[in-house]
Amino acid sequence: MKKIITLICLMTFIGTQAQDIKGGLKLSVNLPMFSSDVDNDTTGKIGYSIGYFESMMLTNDIALEGEINYTHIAYETGEGDFKFEDDTNFFEIPLMAKYVINDFHIGGGFQYCFGSITDFGPLVDLTYYNDNLRFGARAFLGSDKSFSGNSMTNISAYIGLVIF
Repeated sequence: MKKIITLICLMTFIGTQAQDIKGGLKLSVNLPMFSSDVDNDTTGKIGYSIGYFESMMLTNDIALEGEINYTHIAYETGEGDFKFEDDTNFFEIPLMAKYVINDFHIGGGFQYCFGSITDFGPLVDLTYYNDNLRFGARAFLGSDKSFSGNSMTNISAYIGLVIF
């Protein structure tokens, strides 16, 4: 954990030299997928996420990006006649490094979730920038922690609006 904090501080220091910082709002739809370690079926339902992002170009080819998102996921769990639907809300803080090819940003990093779900794990991201709009897809792979006896992967597609 100390290494991650040191890396973030170092990249932030390097990034203060770069003045190409863009920020804005994003909206995404997500679909959680569960892999079960127990004898119940948990099926994800479509949810949403709203948030704020900032992207900072370190060089012409490397960018850093951070976000804070409010996320809502829904799911159905149980067996046979004993199935029920539930939902949960939490905050996500993804931190990523991205390789930039023209208007495409390909990246990866880590995400911390807190609220009704607490988790930390890797994520991958692909974003396309078009003027002040950005379109992307992301997969949060989660950790080995369980969610109702299941491991969760959250797949999302998003649109963002650069406001500065």
